[in-house]
Amino acid sequence: MAKLFNILGYIIIGVLILVFGIMNAPRLAGYTPYLVLSGSMEPVYSEGSIVYAKPTDPTTIKSDDVIVFPYSSGSDKMVVHRVIEVDSGTQEFTTKGDANANADSFAVEFANLKGKVDFGIPLIGFAYELYMTTVGKVLIVALLAAACALWAVAGQLRKHSNKE
Repeated sequence: MAKLFNILGYIIIGVLILVFGIMNAPRLAGYTPYLVLSGSMEPVYSEGSIVYAKPTDPTTIKSDDVIVFPYSSGSDKMVVHRVIEVDSGTQEFTTKGDANANADSFAVEFANLKGKVDFGIPLIGFAYELYMTTVGKVLIVALLAAACALWAVAGQLRKHSNKE
């Protein structure tokens, strides 16, 4: 039984490390994670994915690149859409979600570009979204406490079985 509790503790810690590593390791290379909140970019990036973008010189963006930009000026809500046209004269991008029938109704100014998406990871965004809430942080602490409790019980069981 001690071995089982020990293994369960390692599984909990391993899953936490894996999920946090997947979510945060790209930051070390200068990427910023963005959560995909809708199905507008399916099938490439589905709802619940995290995409990773790097700040990019707007003049290097070309048609077919996927970019991140604010929904409106000053908005915290970010949009992940594909560039379908670049107008260097007005310094604006025309964008469109892959699953959308029409282009977006507004142009994106070069100055509003947050970054160019290089890759995404499906479904991990749900864990990221949970992590960003108070409930998510409490859950992480509870999982860490559970792992420690499992190891403590395993230690006591081993100690008890060694006495017999």
